[in-house]
Amino acid sequence: MKQYFPNKYSLLISDISMKPMDGIDLAKNLRKVDKNLTIIFLTGFTCHMEKAFGVHAFQYIIKPVSKQDVHKVLDEFYQYNSEKTDQALLFVYNDKGKDIKIKFNKILYFEQMRNTTKIITNKEEINIYSTLKNIKDNLPNYFYQCHRSFVVNISRISKREKESCILDNGFVVPIGRKYFRDFKVEYFDYVSKL
Repeated sequence: MKQYFPNKYSLLISDISMKPMDGIDLAKNLRKVDKNLTIIFLTGFTCHMEKAFGVHAFQYIIKPVSKQDVHKVLDEFYQYNSEKTDQALLFVYNDKGKDIKIKFNKILYFEQMRNTTKIITNKEEINIYSTLKNIKDNLPNYFYQCHRSFVVNISRISKREKESCILDNGFVVPIGRKYFRDFKVEYFDYVSKL
C-alpha cells in the first residue's frame, strides 16, 4: 500500500485468498485513496461475492481460471473503459437548443470574442454563446489560459516562445504578460510528465 500511487493504474486483478491481507481488505484500502480503480477478483469460492461487490468490484472470476474467462472479462473491461473514456473526453455544450460535441483532443484553443467564444479545431471554427470563464471551468487540466482571450490545449503546443505558443498545425496563440509566468510553469509541468 505504501507504494501505491492513486489514479496511476486502471485495473487491479487480485486473488481474494492472500496473506497477510486478503483481497477484499486490499480493495477496501485502495478504495479509500482511489475511487476510479477497476477491481477484478479471482477466487475459488463464490461465498465472497457479496463482499467483493461491496468494494465495487467490476467482475468476479471463479477458479480454475481459463484463458477464455480472462479474455472475456478483459474485453468487458476494455469495452466499458472505452465507452467511459469517450464520454469523459467530449466537450459538450448546448447552444441555442443544439448539442455540440467535440473530442477534447481535437480542440486547439478557445478564443473569447465579446459575447461569443470561438472553438478552434484543425478542421473547423465553431462559435458558441458563452464566456471563456464558463467554458474554462469545465475543461480537463491540459487546457490552460494563456491570455485574457485565449485558453489553449497544452497538448497541442509544438513550440513555446516568450509571447506566443505555436500549435502543432502552425497556428500561433498569444501569451499575455499577466499569464506568462503561470503559463510557463503549467507548460513545463505538463511537458515533464510526458
